[in-house]
Amino acid sequence: MLILKSNRIINIIILRFPKEFTDTPEGQLSWTSVYKAVSDSGFDDILKVIELLRSLPSTSVRNECGFSIMKLAKTKRRGRLNINSLNNLMVVNQLGQSIAEFDLRPAIENFMVNNGTVHKLN
Repeated sequence: MLILKSNRIINIIILRFPKEFTDTPEGQLSWTSVYKAVSDSGFDDILKVIELLRSLPSTSVRNECGFSIMKLAKTKRRGRLNINSLNNLMVVNQLGQSIAEFDLRPAIENFMVNNGTVHKLN
């Protein structure tokens, strides 16, 4: 549960909705309780803005990792790499399994029996 940190925000919310937060201990106001109390008050647009602001990362670590992966994928030898290929390489790099964990057996079986034709090894 994410606890609100800003005393100013807490005070504004409690002043605007006093009866909803009378039993809330000081410092224990959470975004979940704010959404429940404010959702039926006609402040839907403000809640959407707050949700968008809460979704922004506090650091740029993930962005920096993405740029690092892109820099590794798009080297001088791959200077003409198109956007779709670069995107696919980055997705595989970030979401794919490591080579040690990758199981080749399903890929080999899929290749060996393709469209009903059985490939034979020489």
